[in-house]
Amino acid sequence: MKEFLVKLKCLDAFSLKMIAIVTMAIDHTGAVLFPYTMWFRMIGRLSFPIFAFFIAEGFARTGNIVKYVFRMLFFALLTEPVFDLAFYGRVYWGYQNVMFTFLAALLGLFVMENVKKRISNEFVAKLASLGVIIAAALLAQLFHTDYGAFGVMLVYVYYELREQFFEKHLLSTLVQVLCETGISRLSALSTIPLMLYNGKRGIRIKYLFYAFYPAHLLVLYLMTLRG
Repeated sequence: MKEFLVKLKCLDAFSLKMIAIVTMAIDHTGAVLFPYTMWFRMIGRLSFPIFAFFIAEGFARTGNIVKYVFRMLFFALLTEPVFDLAFYGRVYWGYQNVMFTFLAALLGLFVMENVKKRISNEFVAKLASLGVIIAAALLAQLFHTDYGAFGVMLVYVYYELREQFFEKHLLSTLVQVLCETGISRLSALSTIPLMLYNGKRGIRIKYLFYAFYPAHLLVLYLMTLRG
C-alpha cells in the first residue's frame, strides 16, 4: 500500500502551484468580467486550499520566518489597491486581499510556536496554541480579509497535521465541506491534487505567485476600462 501511494504521488510543488495560479486566474476572470457565468467560479474553488497548503509548508520549512512575514506584508500592501480596483472599481476599505489572510495565519503560527516553547505542560501548550490561532482567525475576520477566519483555520489544519497524511486531508476536506456554502464547497476537490503531492520542489520560481497575484488583477482591471 505504501509503495502504491509513493508511485501515485506525481505532483511536485511547482505543478500544484501552477494549478492554483491557473484556477485562481480563471476564478478572478469570472468574478471581474463574467460575474454571471458560474463555471469560472466553480473552477476557481480549487485555488485557495492549495495556496493555504503551501503557506503551511512554507512556514514549516522557512529558515527565516521574519523575512517570510514581511514579504507577505509587503505584497499584501502592494496588491491591495489593485485588488480594490479590479473588484470594486475604486479604493475600498471593507474587504482585504487574500495575502492579508495568509499574513494573519503566519503571525498566528509564529506566536503559536513561541507559546509552545514557553509552556512545559503539553495539554496547556496545545490549548494556548489553539487560542492563538483562533485569535488570528478572528483578526482576519474582523478586518474582512478574503476567506477570513476559515482561511486561517485551514492553514492551521495543514500545518498542525502536516506529518499525518490521511488525517490532514480528511480534516481539511471536512472543514471545507462544513464551513463553506454553495459552490464554495467545491474547494474540497483540491484534496485530490494535494494528495498527489510528492514533497519535491520542482522548478523553483520563488516570487511567481507574489508577482502574478497583483499583475493579473491589474490586467483584469484594465480590461474593464476598455469595456
